[in-house]
Amino acid sequence: IDLGTCNSCVAEYKNGISSALVNAVSKEFTTPSYITFAENNVIGLEAKQNLGTNTVSSFKRLIGRRFSDFEVQEQLKRVPYKIIEKDSLPFVQLQSGQLMSPTEISGQFLKQLREHTQFSTNQVVLTVPAYFTHQQKLETEKAGALANLQISRLLAEPTAACLTYDSQNKSSLNEYIMVVDLGAGTYDVSVLEKQGDVYQVLSCAGNNFYGGDDYTRAVQLFLEQNGVQVSFQEAEKLKHEMSAGLKEFKQISVQQIKNFINLDEKLEKPILQTLSDANLQPLQISKVLLVGGQTKQPSIQAKIQEIMKQKPLTTLNPDLCVAQGAAIQAGIMNGQISSVLLLDATPFSLGIETMNGVFSPVLKRNVTLPAQASQIFTTTEDNQQEVIIRVYQGENQLAVRNTLLGEFILSLDEKRPKGSPRIRVEFQIDQNGVVLVKATDEKTGKEQKIQVKFGQQREEKSEIQCLREELDQMKVKYSEKWSVEKLKAVLKKQRRRK
Repeated sequence: IDLGTCNSCVAEYKNGISSALVNAVSKEFTTPSYITFAENNVIGLEAKQNLGTNTVSSFKRLIGRRFSDFEVQEQLKRVPYKIIEKDSLPFVQLQSGQLMSPTEISGQFLKQLREHTQFSTNQVVLTVPAYFTHQQKLETEKAGALANLQISRLLAEPTAACLTYDSQNKSSLNEYIMVVDLGAGTYDVSVLEKQGDVYQVLSCAGNNFYGGDDYTRAVQLFLEQNGVQVSFQEAEKLKHEMSAGLKEFKQISVQQIKNFINLDEKLEKPILQTLSDANLQPLQISKVLLVGGQTKQPSIQAKIQEIMKQKPLTTLNPDLCVAQGAAIQAGIMNGQISSVLLLDATPFSLGIETMNGVFSPVLKRNVTLPAQASQIFTTTEDNQQEVIIRVYQGENQLAVRNTLLGEFILSLDEKRPKGSPRIRVEFQIDQNGVVLVKATDEKTGKEQKIQVKFGQQREEKSEIQCLREELDQMKVKYSEKWSVEKLKAVLKKQRRRK
């Protein structure tokens, strides 16, 4: 299943062929990722034609995010439905007042997509953007569970497209392949090394808030500024007509609109980042594959050709190839295909916060999955009796500017001088990107571990907030670095005094 921001697609691997399944209602291979909540929920084109407070689209842009995230705040300005904050997370408020999380909405959409495409199995491979964060992947898995689907594998969308290309263009050459995936809401670039039938992801980069919808909104905004009111659907239709050669719209030059859009420059940075991380130059890449509906635009193709110094291949169907690749991966997993081996990579570094708020990576980005790594850390104060392990994901040197995945405490049984304890912090990450973190006091063998789950993190953050608010009311000073346990201990002491 390719659960897309704008369109979704389902494919199956059968008799040696990966084929997209037709939506029995619309008779199309792709289904618009829109859902209208009513007595009988509807999805797809019918929902897209009935925009309003009960019709939700682009829910993929909200999943696994916090309400305060820049991307969510931008989405607030763009959609006709209402997004409100609850427990620091974004929820969609329907006309009835009912609140639904992006995960629940995705689950409802997947449930109906399954009915429309009439597949019977519960086990599926689901694709996600290569640059999806840990939380976004976990929430996507939860959405699958809500639709009674068992996610056998979360597969990066560019990697899925590469599998489709391989199935259609068998070659024994050893080569480097770049996949540029620009959909409606997300942008991913991956570089893979092919050696025979083994594909290894060397690097990936992207932007989870850049895609075709942004081009459509730019068209809509320009027209509004020039006194022409159009709906989002009308702007989208105009965008396609512009790429097909339209010269003028309501006495406005199409070239003026194109000059105003000016979004193609966002393509360059992730492409150069993946090349740098893979230690490659543009001409060392044998093929550049284009994926996602927005790559049909001539200006996009021209910009990629300019950056890569070669013409990108347009032989793949950009709307279907990701779902077809997911079906091929399903074929690999159930033993129908034995010749192809796929080695995926983690898109972000994982590490912990150390002294002065510095982020210390333990497992660096672009490591082949599954992966494991550890480092030795120590204490910063004499007689320290506990160590707070805060787990982050990202690339910034300051921990707070990365994404906090969770935290836990390792108690130290003995009082020791600072710098003498040897605390081994180990990260393990599986094929789907689920992270296990373990901290061990090497002298005593005592250990604590956490499997990082977004729901657990959300609950703990909420508890911390409540404890801090109570201390604020008592006018008691505390440190932002204090754990839940320490806040509780101080609060208990203050209550006794009171």
